[in-house]
Amino acid sequence: MLFSRMGRCSAFALLAVFLPLAPAAASDGPARIGEIAEHRDLLFPAQPERPRLAGDARVARGMGIEAWFADDVARYGHGVLGDAMEPETLIVRSGGETHEYTLGRDAVFEDLEPRIVDMDGDGAPEVIVIKAYLGEGAAVALFGVRNGALVQLAEADSIGTAFRWLNPAGVADYDGDGENELAIIRTPHIGGILIHYRWDGGRLKLERRQRGYSTHRIGSTVLALSATYDWNGDGRPDLILPRQDRSILAVVTWDGDRFVELASFPHGAQLDTPIVRTGLSGREGEFLIYGLRDGTAWALALPAP
Repeated sequence: MLFSRMGRCSAFALLAVFLPLAPAAASDGPARIGEIAEHRDLLFPAQPERPRLAGDARVARGMGIEAWFADDVARYGHGVLGDAMEPETLIVRSGGETHEYTLGRDAVFEDLEPRIVDMDGDGAPEVIVIKAYLGEGAAVALFGVRNGALVQLAEADSIGTAFRWLNPAGVADYDGDGENELAIIRTPHIGGILIHYRWDGGRLKLERRQRGYSTHRIGSTVLALSATYDWNGDGRPDLILPRQDRSILAVVTWDGDRFVELASFPHGAQLDTPIVRTGLSGREGEFLIYGLRDGTAWALALPAP
């Protein structure tokens, strides 16, 4: 997964895919574009094979590197991603060289696909991962290749309780101060909390939080239920993600004092596929494409910049 940098904003990668069906404009809300099965190649693209690729893990590509998880182990047993096996190794391929980082026996990567970002805007890629400690639950961590080795660059505090999980949602300058924040959803299954972190030395420091959002169904291998886009054109990117029950898609911004929802779009079923930003054949602008648990596929037009 790539959070591709666009100006000061890092968001999910754009896919060069154009769909034949044209939904209504953004002001009309999401429009159904058929069934998930009709758009499976867009929502669930085929994955390349890589050495020791873990179970349901996927290969991330962007900014000139590849990253994936390897070497499944059974020492954690949480099963939040569908089984009790989790990888212990992160592999990054960069500049023709392959680098590995293997965790100690007190932790696993409770994750499926690394997220390639430029967290500090210096043009060098970093990799965001979900690291879970056997006794303290999940923590979000930042890795990178430095001086020829794959190293951990920063980490947030763990949740503090075993079998508690989190899911990264985006990287962007959400508050407009010129520096990127990392957005995550902590405990998305039991009272999801949207959190912004800032990279400060070897730590990811919590800046602000708000309850009421979820980007994962327990047992699912789908993690990318969010997108980043400047919805209201104020120069600050906003986070688009489901509310706690995942049947309402919300556009969330930070207004300087608090989190505010700029828009919300109810659905008759829960969001259950990745949210993909793309174009539509015969229509100007960009759209978010996603599927619901009832098997239907939907498109939401993004406001023009």
